[in-house]
Amino acid sequence: MQTIIAATDFSLLANHAVSYAADMAHSLNMDLLLMHSLPFPISTPEAPISPEIYDTMLEDAGNELNKLKIKLRSTHNDKITIRTQVVTGNLLAEIKEQAKLVDLFTIVMGIQGSSASERLLFGSNALAALHQLQLPLVIVPGMIEFKPVRKLALASDLYRAGDVIPFEQVKNLIRLLECSIDIISVYKSGESVKPEMIPESKYLQMELADFNPSFHFIENKNIEDAIFTFVGENKIDMLVVVPGKYTLLDSLFHRSVSKQIALHMPIPIMALHNVHVPKAIK
Repeated sequence: MQTIIAATDFSLLANHAVSYAADMAHSLNMDLLLMHSLPFPISTPEAPISPEIYDTMLEDAGNELNKLKIKLRSTHNDKITIRTQVVTGNLLAEIKEQAKLVDLFTIVMGIQGSSASERLLFGSNALAALHQLQLPLVIVPGMIEFKPVRKLALASDLYRAGDVIPFEQVKNLIRLLECSIDIISVYKSGESVKPEMIPESKYLQMELADFNPSFHFIENKNIEDAIFTFVGENKIDMLVVVPGKYTLLDSLFHRSVSKQIALHMPIPIMALHNVHVPKAIK
C-alpha cells in the first residue's frame, strides 16, 4: 500500500494540510503517516531542560498526534490506515528517513505567509523543502479543500525537458488520478517561441502520447501571472512542477516574487524530481 506522509506542528494551517492529506489518502486508497518533530533540547543555566521534561514533551506530542489520528479516522469512517511518528531533530532529514521505509506516494505540507517572507511549516521555506527532500511533495496553499484531480497541468520552460522531466512519475500520476494533462510553457512578451522549444515539445508529445497532452505556449512578461491566469481560466485542479536551479519553480516560490503567487494559488502544487525515489524496505 502506498503511503502519504504529512507533518504537523499542530497549528491551524498545518493541521489543515494534514486533513487535506487524509482526504487524499482516502480518495486514492492509501495509508497516511502523521509526523511531528521536536527539536533537540537546548539547555542553558537559566533554562535547563531535564530528561524528564523532554520525555514529557515527547509524550505530549505523541498524545496530540493520536488525538489527530482519532479525529481523522472518525471523519473518514475508519477507512484510512493512519500511523503516527514523533521524531527529534531536523524535520526534513527525518522525513527522508521515513520515506525509505514506506512505498511513498508523496509528502504533503502546508504553506503560509508572514509579513516578511514565504515559509513552510516550522520556518523552513518552500525552496529549501522542495530541493532538499528530492521526493514527491504536494504543497497545500492556505486553507484550500481537497478535491479529486481531473485536470492536471505541468509547467515547464521546455529547456532540456527530455532530460529534466521525470516521465514515468508523470505517467503514473496521470494513470492513478485518471486525469487529463496540459503542458504550460511561458515565454516573455516581445520574444518569439525559442526554436529549441519545438523539438522538446514534440518529444513530450511522443512520451505522453497515450494521454493526449495539450500544449500551451503563453506570451507574458510575468510567469506567475500567466500560470495563475491559465489555472483559473482552464479549471486546473493541480499544478505539477519540476524543481531546478533558476527554473520556473524558483520564480514561483522565490521570496522576491512581489505577488507571492504560491501563497494565493487556489490549487495544490506538486513537485516531482527526476531522481530515484527510495523503495520500501521488504
